[in-house]
Amino acid sequence: MVHLDLSGNNFNDGDALLIAAALRTNDRLKSLDLEGNDLTEEGVNALEGAIRDETSLNALSDSNHSCRIIGVSESFDTLHEDEDINRGFKIYNLLSKRHVVGNNSRHFERELPAGIDIGLVPFILAAISHYSLCTGEIASSCFGDDDSACVDVASPLSIMLELTKGWKVPEIIDQSARSQAL
Repeated sequence: MVHLDLSGNNFNDGDALLIAAALRTNDRLKSLDLEGNDLTEEGVNALEGAIRDETSLNALSDSNHSCRIIGVSESFDTLHEDEDINRGFKIYNLLSKRHVVGNNSRHFERELPAGIDIGLVPFILAAISHYSLCTGEIASSCFGDDDSACVDVASPLSIMLELTKGWKVPEIIDQSARSQAL
């Protein structure tokens, strides 16, 4: 099943919680119509958590990037057809939000497992550069003139500078210098 129309079924927030739980593991459903149901902010928040869980980078990456939810909130109906672009856009927006208050490094320290942080630095910096390319494409194709679902997107260079100043990069430089000295 690719499209599911559950509009006008008098679903409530409890139903939304069950639907959200199912959406977390479903990557085949492309659209879900929930228009005309009895959802409050609690139900909408549960659905948003399945589509865009911003509690951590891993949770966000594991969110559903394939399903467009119709009839609940305009921000749910903004997905691009390409799941990778959706994932990249969501991750880059989270990094941008965190960058505004300058706390990407703190989040990375908490979210990424100890012992492999240093090896991940080059990949994370490359991902920032790559994901930043998704923001313009998805914003123009999905949001049009309505940018209410967008955040003020920070430049990738600015995010990279924040991370290189505060997250493991000084350790990489020290480690590299010690390796060269041997």
